[in-house]
Amino acid sequence: MAFTKARVAFWLAITVHANTFAQVPVRPGKWELTGSFKGLPFGGSGERVRTACMSEAALGAVPEKALMEAAPPPTDDTSRPAPKCQYSQVRREGPQSSWALTCEGPTMTGSGSATTTTPEQVDLLETVEMKSFGTRTVQHAVRARRLGDCS
Repeated sequence: MAFTKARVAFWLAITVHANTFAQVPVRPGKWELTGSFKGLPFGGSGERVRTACMSEAALGAVPEKALMEAAPPPTDDTSRPAPKCQYSQVRREGPQSSWALTCEGPTMTGSGSATTTTPEQVDLLETVEMKSFGTRTVQHAVRARRLGDCS
């Protein structure tokens, strides 16, 4: 009986330990997102800044996707809806993460990477191939910095 309890406690400890290290240590709160684009056929190439309140639920299992989606768009033109992207092959090793993505509206495929400097600062970069009006390579860089709690 004592052996069974010890075995259960051991496996529980391993599971909790593995889950702790599997998650990107990004804290919920108010984030400042500074984004820039290169290679777009529209919009500016300068930096744009936006703040967003990111809850634990909003950050979800793939906080990199949540931060990229919350980043400022390349233009204020609201007639262009944001693309719908699916992330796959998400890999995390320490402060580094990487992923593949496919998007619709416009059709794009590519990859991304992130470096989590602290739980309050993340640098992200996505490079995609856009397949509308010919093939074009687009880079989207985002510097995410947590400002504090949401108010």
